[in-house]
Amino acid sequence: MLIRRRFVIPFIVTALLTGVFSLARAADVAVIHSSEVPSRWTDAFVRGLADGLGDEASVEQGWLGPPDRGDDFFETRFEVLEKQFHDTEPAVVVTDGSTAFSFIRKYRESLFPGVPVVYCAIPRPEPEYLGQCGECTGIPMPLSIRETVHFIFRLRPDTTTVVGIMDGSPETLKYRREAEAAMEPYLDHAEIVFPGNEYGDEGGLDAELVRTVANSVPRRGAVLFLGFDRDNTGNRWTPQR
Repeated sequence: MLIRRRFVIPFIVTALLTGVFSLARAADVAVIHSSEVPSRWTDAFVRGLADGLGDEASVEQGWLGPPDRGDDFFETRFEVLEKQFHDTEPAVVVTDGSTAFSFIRKYRESLFPGVPVVYCAIPRPEPEYLGQCGECTGIPMPLSIRETVHFIFRLRPDTTTVVGIMDGSPETLKYRREAEAAMEPYLDHAEIVFPGNEYGDEGGLDAELVRTVANSVPRRGAVLFLGFDRDNTGNRWTPQR
């Protein structure tokens, strides 16, 4: 599912961008990522965007970090990006994820005054939030646990085990309940487990355990990633490229 979105979203963004500026002339696109470091997602996203836009447009990336870093951290990120984009006049700003969208709502007029914004990789924002980023459009990408579970069994009807990876945060606990409900039609031949977060055994996972779990999924198993931002010691977790 993630692989499919990774390639589809850049082409939809490209279609939106062609309505913002004419590719008959050179133009810059600023992409602000919610993540602090590159990943396979960001690499594929920007590669697809650049391929779709062609040689007439250049893509420059900016990086943020986890939303719990606090106001001082993001003020520092603003100062970094202000210097980075000082000599750049992008025709459009693309925000990748919820942190980037929130950041641009706050700093757009200082960083990119009057520049249109295209959001992606987030559910549809509330109308008041759209109003905070000026000329703004985008591609909603709702996370449907139910549809993802059903997709697993449409793709692999013989699946016997679904392994849910989660960090125990309130958000992932909500996703867990949705996953358990979505699994009900399949419980006659399959199970869903949450390593480190089973009832009565909720010690959580660290980075090594995540790797161990991922490597030990049975042949007729599937991994359902519900979210993992912090390990069981409270440290932030960043997946390796």
